[in-house]
Amino acid sequence: MIDKNIKIFLLEDLKNDQILIKRSILKGLPHALITIAANRQEFLEKISWLKPDIILSDFNLPDYNGLEALFYVKENLPKVPFIFVSGNLNNEELVAQTIINGASGYLSKDNLSTLPEKLLEIIQQTAEQRKTAEAAQLKITRRNILLKKIQFKLTEAAPFPEKEELLDMMNQVLDLEE
Repeated sequence: MIDKNIKIFLLEDLKNDQILIKRSILKGLPHALITIAANRQEFLEKISWLKPDIILSDFNLPDYNGLEALFYVKENLPKVPFIFVSGNLNNEELVAQTIINGASGYLSKDNLSTLPEKLLEIIQQTAEQRKTAEAAQLKITRRNILLKKIQFKLTEAAPFPEKEELLDMMNQVLDLEE
């Protein structure tokens, strides 16, 4: 279970659907903080100051397309999961295409009862992926520090036959990391 309030950003133009989606979220996640945008302008304004944990979006909006919103999010907030909640993606090929383009999932508006579970599942997966990525980055950082320490020790060491060759190899390794 997630200990903090989940910040959810919803891009949905229809008022009734906004209410239904919000109600569905709050049934399973009563402490969720939900911000709603109904069009492109609101989306771009609100997304610039909100740091959401997850974004939900309809696919078809009058002045914006869910795929355009997805591309914006992937470019500007690449670590934030993005789920389509739409009644218009009945085409399996189109659903697959949204996933290929970076969406974390898709949920039909006809199946909103499973939305809280889907949100928790995706947020937990994202948190695990972040932990794994951070651990890998920490390992790389530690390795680079050790390599630089070795490079320094080699530079300061008394001359020996392979010293220049080893320093050259060390510099090549360090250059690969940058």
